[in-house]
Amino acid sequence: MSYFNFYSWLLVLFLIPATTVDLQSCDLKPFAELKNAQEIALGGPFRYKYKRFISLYDITLRVPKGTDPTQIFNGEHAFSLDFEYLRRIKKGIIIKSAGITLNNNLDLKALPELAKQVAELHAKYVSVNKKDRSQFIYCPNHGTEFYINGALVHTIPGKQFAQLYFKIWFGERPISRKMRGDLLDL
Repeated sequence: MSYFNFYSWLLVLFLIPATTVDLQSCDLKPFAELKNAQEIALGGPFRYKYKRFISLYDITLRVPKGTDPTQIFNGEHAFSLDFEYLRRIKKGIIIKSAGITLNNNLDLKALPELAKQVAELHAKYVSVNKKDRSQFIYCPNHGTEFYINGALVHTIPGKQFAQLYFKIWFGERPISRKMRGDLLDL
């Protein structure tokens, strides 16, 4: 990619507003405001701090109201996981952190099954800056979509990815147990 194309792409990417999704209908076409905000339960926002001192991002979980928190990641319920970054984080650090947490949460059988999808997603990650936003949107009949600053970056079809990848934040050994508890306290 040429120098000009790369920076043109970044400029466009960071000028697009963050997206939200109507989880009730699971319409994955993003739009500016939730149409039925009163029907959406929020977990968070939670401020994630590295080593308890360095604020990295605010994270919010959105699910349709009435969803049992213990059933969110079984592949049957729509959800959105939204991030707002509080500082610059390099792509390599994001990928390394995700890899370590996945290794801590997945068994030896699940890791190879997920490896190709994780590699494809991680190839789409970018370094983020303060006030950038990213979002994962999962819909049972579609799969998982990943957005950066409102732009669709990658789609992963099927349920298995959502059931396993989100263990980074919601598994037995998540990146933060406090974060998991606060987000699932809908």
